[in-house]
Amino acid sequence: MSITLAQLRLATGTAAELIESLPGDGALQLFAARAINTSAGGVSRVVVVHPSPPDGPTAGALLDRMASIRAGGHTGIAAPLATGEVNGQGWIVEPLLPEETVAHRLATRGGFSTNQTIGLLRDVARALAALHRRGVAHGALTLGSISLEGQAVTLHHLGRTASSDFGGDWRALGVMVQEIISHSRAGGRQLPQGIVDLVARMSTAGTTGPLLTANEILGVLDRFPSSSITSELVLVDGVGRGNRDHLERRTLLLAALAGGLVVLWFLLRGH
Repeated sequence: MSITLAQLRLATGTAAELIESLPGDGALQLFAARAINTSAGGVSRVVVVHPSPPDGPTAGALLDRMASIRAGGHTGIAAPLATGEVNGQGWIVEPLLPEETVAHRLATRGGFSTNQTIGLLRDVARALAALHRRGVAHGALTLGSISLEGQAVTLHHLGRTASSDFGGDWRALGVMVQEIISHSRAGGRQLPQGIVDLVARMSTAGTTGPLLTANEILGVLDRFPSSSITSELVLVDGVGRGNRDHLERRTLLLAALAGGLVVLWFLLRGH
């Protein structure tokens, strides 16, 4: 049975101030919300309402999941903020997904460099490994659930399932990186064969191929150099520090150049 905005507003209490309903995600109901007593007023949270058991998780399962994720404290994970139950249906509050995601980057900027792709794969693998150590699987990993805002790659949509399918997370990551690789090849970039082979194994882990562990995956990734996606994007595209325009980015580059010239002047003056 669908939950109305009025019913959920009463149930969520101080966890979130509901604004409006959103298009659903499969069997999930989604509602835009903001933090209580905030002056900003904009949407900053999403309330996810699950179907009643057995089609959806119990409120207790969602509470255990949220507690485990929050206890891990990993910076690459956008942990759920609150959870509860209304009319037998569990609900959970997630932070709002930023606009700049991996999917958005592929659609608007045509992909990643080789080192950025390896860095992305490693960052997501480390975040998944942290979840798995807490007995939690992501369960809803897509290109559109990984944000590139801030100083690190961040996994979102942790309230969409109560999954414990670790192999499913690795398969999802493998399939996602294969799509990134296809964009990279289209742009004339080629990943090391060792990474390509690892991704192929990940995409079939636990189905037509053997299960893989986080240690196996990270052991391969740590043999290859990578670069931070967010730091490069901040310099080149202005991503991760708000919507920097071309003038602001030009100002940053000119400031860096001026600093270099000052250093060079001191060096020449010393001679």
